[in-house]
Amino acid sequence: MTDDQATPLCNSLKQSKDLLSVYLSHNSFSNETLALLADAFAVNTQIEEISVTHNDLSLPSGTKFLKSLKNMPKLARISLNSCQLDQDMLEILADSLIGNHNITDLNLYSNDINSEGAKVIAGMIKDKTNLKVLGLSNNYIGQHGAREIASECQKALFGLTKLSLESNLIGNLGLTAIAKAMMENESLEELYLYNNELDDDAVEDFIGMLKNKLKLRALGVEYNKIRNKGEKIFEVCATLPLLERFMMS
Repeated sequence: MTDDQATPLCNSLKQSKDLLSVYLSHNSFSNETLALLADAFAVNTQIEEISVTHNDLSLPSGTKFLKSLKNMPKLARISLNSCQLDQDMLEILADSLIGNHNITDLNLYSNDINSEGAKVIAGMIKDKTNLKVLGLSNNYIGQHGAREIASECQKALFGLTKLSLESNLIGNLGLTAIAKAMMENESLEELYLYNNELDDDAVEDFIGMLKNKLKLRALGVEYNKIRNKGEKIFEVCATLPLLERFMMS
């Protein structure tokens, strides 16, 4: 999207009272376009969904853009995958969402989020009891980040229907913490954990958590190191009535 294209779009965003969803992914925003979008979002408070994945928000106006989300009390679904969010920007996002308890979907895939960033995310979502979808795949939260989210966010994790933690190096300790935090969750429909350095030592707590997931439709634990106890996961999955996709290698 060029700046010339962004100007009329942002003018329309300011004026529209019916527009509820904004999808602007893969647009290579310039700094000027980000500033125009921020100005538009500061005016239009009706928006419920924003997806701007694969755009560089590390540009100077990215901060202004994230701050503009504070003006959207109805905002429920946010996708900021591959937006180069650093620690400071995560903290700005957290501040913008602090008073918003309508959030149902938060996707932050592929932002190089480490364990310190996971602490910010934990603070961001811990009181978001309407949260249904949490996407953190392809980051670096590690076992400490997973444990932080598990210990601080039990209320938020309780109602999740989808959790994506692929490729985060959470290890056995991270999975055990997440499993215990989600033990009472009976709403989970999708769980993705591939490529997380998991092995047989994590299986017992994991299958204990799976047993009451009667709504689970998809489970991915491929590209880990689960060997001899993989059969136990199969056995539990065979009892889940709605499971359609089970991936383990």
